[in-house]
Amino acid sequence: MSSSKYYDYDYDYDLLMIDDDDHDSNDDSSILEDILDTKWINDIENEITLKEYEMMLKTDILRVSFQIIYLERDKQTIEYTVAYLYTLREPNQITQSELFHIICRFQKKGKYYNLLSLLFYDFRLSSDSGSGDDSRWLSTYLSQSSDGFESQYARVIEYKNILSIDTIYFCPLISMFHNLIGFTILLFDD
Repeated sequence: MSSSKYYDYDYDYDLLMIDDDDHDSNDDSSILEDILDTKWINDIENEITLKEYEMMLKTDILRVSFQIIYLERDKQTIEYTVAYLYTLREPNQITQSELFHIICRFQKKGKYYNLLSLLFYDFRLSSDSGSGDDSRWLSTYLSQSSDGFESQYARVIEYKNILSIDTIYFCPLISMFHNLIGFTILLFDD
């Protein structure tokens, strides 16, 4: 078998390979765009990167969690608890009427429960850094034990009378800490 005859049956692999060179030649770019579309890969990579950074950006509080605890008449024994996630009507605030609505919604039928207290859990990063950059405070918080930072970063406010509340405001917070803001409603059997 001669070499020229062998070559007639062999494939020219250079024609089958796709050139992945990113040079700016007008003739090659239209051919490459028709053969291989990589724009969607860049879009997905940019979207993933943006989602990772969004966790570290201050954003409005749009939802808060509620833990409703039903106590017996002695006000110490827990009958049962209910967890509830509430979407705020206005970002970064909850009104007295919203709180009344939530408490009334979780009244047990046939039994009346009085409000013992409403506990509001708030979490704030210190703004003493002056530059407005919370990354240093966040790094310190995550690297230390929670014992020393409890009073500096977290607080609990107890409300005994909801009538004294007009509106509770929340400060925008880094997204990864949104779950640390919430309420516990203590109801007791009357």
